[in-house]
Amino acid sequence: MKKIAIILILLIFITNCTKNDKSKLLIGTWKIIGNKENYSEVKIDEKKVMILSSDEIDLRIENSRLENDYIFFENENFEPKIDSFKIICYSNDKIILRREFLNQLIEFNRIENNIKEIDSTDFKNWKEKTISDFKKRANSYFKSNNIKISETIDLGEVNPIEEIEIDLDSLKQ
Repeated sequence: MKKIAIILILLIFITNCTKNDKSKLLIGTWKIIGNKENYSEVKIDEKKVMILSSDEIDLRIENSRLENDYIFFENENFEPKIDSFKIICYSNDKIILRREFLNQLIEFNRIENNIKEIDSTDFKNWKEKTISDFKKRANSYFKSNNIKISETIDLGEVNPIEEIEIDLDSLKQ
């Protein structure tokens, strides 16, 4: 009886001491919730984070690491160059993260569409298709939520403004 009690105590101790790393819950494809006027998706795997946003023309692919309820990934837009997000709350289809650098809460909803794995043999076509598919989903989101998006102007098509010299003395009366 004494041996059984010792074994039970050891089992309880071992299971309580093991780390309960929830960072693996982040693996998958997510829609970022919060800004109604921006549609964004994030695909997270063990080593990469892919970000697609209706605010940006291109997709971003960053190296990442999942560890102890955190995801860390490279972010050239901020100092320090590494962004860290901690899991605050989670369920099967929703995760709330705290962005440590800005102390900002971000909510992700799991989405069914799976962004295809990166095709390194035909990266250009994979990227074009991925962005095209994303734009269709974003347009569908905007349409279903009655959000009007203003068209952007390609500044390459606009003629440069011509400078005109005006003699200020001729304007005086």
